[in-house]
Amino acid sequence: MKYLIAALIYLVACAPAWAYLDPGTGSLVLQGVIALFATISVSIGMGWRYIKNGLRRILKRDRDDAGK
Repeated sequence: MKYLIAALIYLVACAPAWAYLDPGTGSLVLQGVIALFATISVSIGMGWRYIKNGLRRILKRDRDDAGK
């Protein structure tokens, strides 16, 4: 809790930076957002494949056991 209060005080007490963001910054942010969505979709796709294959093995084993 002590660190949270210290961080909040630091953020409130900071002076404005008056920094310039050039047009290339927008495209960099856009590329980052696109990369984030691509990473999430690939991760979900790969994870879903493992889940689906595992369920198929379990269900196939149950069907084989029921037929005996």
